[in-house]
Amino acid sequence: MINKKIIWAFITFFALVLFSCEEVDDNDPIAKIDDVQKVKLADFDGDGNDDVFTTTSSGWFVSYGGVTSFTKINTSTAQVDEILIGDLDGDGIADVFYPAINGFQGSGWYVSYGGITPWTKINALSAQVGEVYLADMNNDGKDDVFYPTLNGPQGTGWYVSYGGTTSWSKIFYSAAQLREIKLGDFNGDGELDVFYPALTGYLGAGWYISYSGTSIWEKFNSLTAQVFEVLIGDFDGNGMDDVFYPCNNGTLNTGWYISYGGSSSWNKVSDSPDALSKVLIGDLNGDGKDDVFTARPDGLYVSYGGKSNWTKINDKIEIFE
Repeated sequence: MINKKIIWAFITFFALVLFSCEEVDDNDPIAKIDDVQKVKLADFDGDGNDDVFTTTSSGWFVSYGGVTSFTKINTSTAQVDEILIGDLDGDGIADVFYPAINGFQGSGWYVSYGGITPWTKINALSAQVGEVYLADMNNDGKDDVFYPTLNGPQGTGWYVSYGGTTSWSKIFYSAAQLREIKLGDFNGDGELDVFYPALTGYLGAGWYISYSGTSIWEKFNSLTAQVFEVLIGDFDGNGMDDVFYPCNNGTLNTGWYISYGGSSSWNKVSDSPDALSKVLIGDLNGDGKDDVFTARPDGLYVSYGGKSNWTKINDKIEIFE
């Protein structure tokens, strides 16, 4: 006859197994990364590879290199459309910049260093996300807050708060606004330049540049792709930014085109039909060349250098609390 204690031991064992399985089944994801509008690319561990950063209602999560499962790094509820990412302290690790109207220390700019520290208020200035860029404008290794405005303290022009901690310094008189320009290093000096595609520039339609945001406009290309049609990145690793243009209509055939240094004619690098709204630019493998990144319902994909076919790098795109 079977010992009753053995029977109860088996019953207890299987009950525990079933209970454990039920808990796993109930562990539903709190978010799924299936759209690039949900993420930002930046290096959060200083290894030279960009990581995939996202926000949920319960905190911030990172997939390192875009290949690991998402790891929670902070409990902040600031969302992806409320923040900017940049290296404000020059340590080579991305920080989270949060302009807040109602921060815990009042209106101003707050930073979470590395995305892992509590908020530190660094400035009482009030320019918000949607009004500013983060970019290194003086080549000191720290990102600055760049603010094109019609109503600055010294009138219309471009202003910079260095490291996000200083008061505004006016660096140039220009009425070109944030929505009309992009920033990139087009001469390789380590300082960000202002890229301005104009249909009615003083030298005619084409691309204009203000080096370091302090020089007068110089026309350096007659191409007419507009600011909302292009992205900026260094695709050949020479230290100078290029202009990336995903085109699916017009005189160019569908595909991705690059103007190297912003001064060359178009070079077709891919037949991909993926549009600007579907991709981000970042260096996902740390080779010094920017790649094209997309997020789909079945995983994260990269086109290395914008030239290769899509490579699936992660299918662990569900985020669990």
